[in-house]
Amino acid sequence: MVRINLRDFYPFTQEDTYIEVSAEVANMMNAFERAEASYERKIRRYKAYYSLDHKSGIERSILFTSHSPEELYERKLTREELHTAIAQLPDKQAKRIYAHYLLGMSKEEIARVKGLGFLNNKGTDYFNGRVITRNGKITSKEMVHIANAAEKFGNGEVVFTTRLTVEIRGVHFDNIEPMREFLAQEGLITGGTGAKVRPVVSCKGTTCQFGQIDTFDLSEKIHERFFVGYHDVKLPHKCKIAVGGCIHNCVKPDLNDIGIIGIRTKNEDGKACPGYKICIGGRWGKKTAKGQPLSKIFTSEEEVLDTIEKIILFYKENGLEKERFADTIARIGFEEVEKQLLS
Repeated sequence: MVRINLRDFYPFTQEDTYIEVSAEVANMMNAFERAEASYERKIRRYKAYYSLDHKSGIERSILFTSHSPEELYERKLTREELHTAIAQLPDKQAKRIYAHYLLGMSKEEIARVKGLGFLNNKGTDYFNGRVITRNGKITSKEMVHIANAAEKFGNGEVVFTTRLTVEIRGVHFDNIEPMREFLAQEGLITGGTGAKVRPVVSCKGTTCQFGQIDTFDLSEKIHERFFVGYHDVKLPHKCKIAVGGCIHNCVKPDLNDIGIIGIRTKNEDGKACPGYKICIGGRWGKKTAKGQPLSKIFTSEEEVLDTIEKIILFYKENGLEKERFADTIARIGFEEVEKQLLS
């Protein structure tokens, strides 16, 4: 508790009156006192006897001089040239420069917002927010809630990313936190970016006539154990996981850092059963690398999940900062990596 004198805060209090309040209340009252003093200094300094608060209308207009038509036109041309120059930069660099120098966001704020799953729409003051799904699955109730969020906080458009997250487009910076709070009412979260395990993707599995494994069941377990469970685990770079139901490779598991492919194999008794082949070190984009399969064929989901955990932890311990897993494997050697993973 903090002891304060009401006479210091209220002009109508003529005598010393001491009371005890919490530290939070005392700090708040001191903050109000400082704000009032600052306001009075502005009035004296600018001889302005009306509001200087930063709001619409005439407020603060006394602090600024009007510009001539020539100056306004020159500013317009400069801004257009700046936008043209930024548009020629690589996408990631352009978004960071625009957010920092034109939107006035600090580098820390840019990183924080990106970590929440909000990426700046290059050349605008708006962001696209990514809502996490369970490998593309959402309930009808969640779908309605997402649509309402898009209408309320975005431009009404919703798209799906390659990682099967739902992207709400056209979200103003000021609407980021309100939208996240609104989505949380239905248990939905945003994210899916950063140097960590990314959202898991899978094909339709046994819904398809060629599917050998239940990809939805396995990918949901991977989602809970590694996307959710490893949310705060920082890796050298992003780590993408995909689950494919058969050798036809529709979801391209071997172009992910970790890929699981469903096959038909035999168990220890020689009977036919579902099997799992695990590929490591795949990637796509500017640099494409096809993942290499481990020599062991797995016959249970538990084995697969435990091996994925070993792979992620190996990458965490042995990968260099900003090094993709494919490059880690190339540097160490596939044979040595496989030996450590299967030992």
